[in-house]
Amino acid sequence: GLEFQNEFQVIDFMANELYDRGYVPENYYELVLEREKISSTSFGNLVAIPHPIIMNSYETVISTAILDKPIWWGNHNVQLVLMFAIKAGDRRNLDYLYNHIVEAIDDPKKVKILIEARDFIDFKSRLISLATIKTPAL
Repeated sequence: GLEFQNEFQVIDFMANELYDRGYVPENYYELVLEREKISSTSFGNLVAIPHPIIMNSYETVISTAILDKPIWWGNHNVQLVLMFAIKAGDRRNLDYLYNHIVEAIDDPKKVKILIEARDFIDFKSRLISLATIKTPAL
């Protein structure tokens, strides 16, 4: 249920939400923008995974946003945004989850399933269920 004009508005909104909840330091937004300037974090299939250039979060969390309409982000349209906030030292613990997310966002049918989620609980349930779904090649 979110509408934005560009990726910078999305990053600002999501970074501020993480900051307001105490997950990240005040400079998190600037660090995400610094990373985004190096190379866009949009991956195709309507997905972007913005993250800071360094791991400096207080907690490891993934903020999720599903936009009402896709926006142009880098070289791709994006509707599903997964903002990673990773605490230094936690990266190894995220390997399974990261691999599962990459598998899901690499498949347009699975991304469509995720984008249709009504709220975070629904999104989480759909993401977990995708671990067992093997979709045929397009």
